[in-house]
Amino acid sequence: MSSKKKLLFINPVSRLHRDFLKTPMAKYPPLAFAILAALTPDNWEVELLDENFEDFSFRPADLVGFTAFTSSVYRAYEIAAIYKAKGIPTILGGIHASMLPEEAT
Repeated sequence: MSSKKKLLFINPVSRLHRDFLKTPMAKYPPLAFAILAALTPDNWEVELLDENFEDFSFRPADLVGFTAFTSSVYRAYEIAAIYKAKGIPTILGGIHASMLPEEAT
């Protein structure tokens, strides 16, 4: 039985811009998640859900981290609300949170 906590990283995609990039070669997973995963202590299991490549479905987690552009931040808020309703803490990073920290709290 694993005693590891679960950290879930989510890269949301705006529902308005979902089909904007038609070719998968134009979609790149955020590098920040790879860096954060490498820095995460060993007592955490890390999982990535990238909506560019798969649809969101709830996955159990102890902590959920998001990265978001302004164009996808409302989708991040939408998914974060699902986790918050279950008492699971969420963290938002990315350019939107960096440029508009007061709005992104």
